[in-house]
Order: sequence, then structure tokens, then C-alpha cells
Amino acid sequence: MTERGNEPDAAGLSRLLAPPDEQARRERVGRGTGASKAPSGTRALLRGLGKRCPRCGQTKLFSRWFTMSKVCPRCGLQFEREQGGFLGAIALNYLAAMLAWVLMLTLWLMIDLPDIHLAALTAASVALVVVVLLFFFPFSKTLWAAVEYLVYRSEMRTKG
Repeated sequence: MTERGNEPDAAGLSRLLAPPDEQARRERVGRGTGASKAPSGTRALLRGLGKRCPRCGQTKLFSRWFTMSKVCPRCGLQFEREQGGFLGAIALNYLAAMLAWVLMLTLWLMIDLPDIHLAALTAASVALVVVVLLFFFPFSKTLWAAVEYLVYRSEMRTKG
């Protein structure tokens, strides 16, 4: 990567423009990752939850909270393989917000019944959902990148 931000240098550009089977070949031999084999599924998912590259574990994937690199600066893994590739991340983000909201609603009702303070519950619900959506956003993107990586890796094993 160059010092100007997320623009790839010549080597990064060749990884970015490499066809998917070349990326799979690089993954099999572990080029650039410092490893001779791909990580296990559990390790890839845990890396995704930690805002890390699922293949090599690189941590510097975000230039800002909402801006993720298109490729891993270390191993060249392409994160969004096609337009709309992060729709699953949006679903994961929504799932996290709804799980947090259901937990909050359950606790609220256990404490506040039989007199429910609807205005306070509504305000707390909106605040919680917005905060969770904003906080979990980068984690959902890297977690979804890990899911896509594992699916793509298994597809390459069945094809070749």
C-alpha cells in the first residue's frame, strides 16, 4: 500500500486484479500470509469478529470506523468480490441490534411491569438500536468477510 491511504501499490494492484482462481492458488500456497495452510473455520470467524482479515489476521483493515479496505494490505484477500457483497453484513448488523433490543426489552419488562412507561421504553429502544448498529458495523463487515472467505474456500475445494 502507498502512504496516501488505501490505494494499492503495484504488487497490491496485481493482487487486486488477479482472477479468483489465482487468489485461490495464492491461498493454497499461503503466499504473503506467513503460513503454509489456510486457517480453520473457527479461527477465520474469530478473526472476523476481531476486525481482522480472516485469511492472515491483519488488523489494519479500516482507515475510519465506516471505511474498510477493498483488499487486505498483507495477503491481498479481496473483501467485496461483487457489487452488493456486503448485504450479509447488513443482515448480521441488524441481527445484533435486534438481539440487543430483545434483551433490553425483556429486562425492561421484568423491571417495569405492570406499569409500562411507553415513552421511556421507546426512547431507550431507539437509542440502543442506533448505538448497536453504529458500534457493530465494522465487526459485521469483517465477520461477513470471514463467512464469504470460508464459503469461497470450500467452493474452490469442490471445483479443484
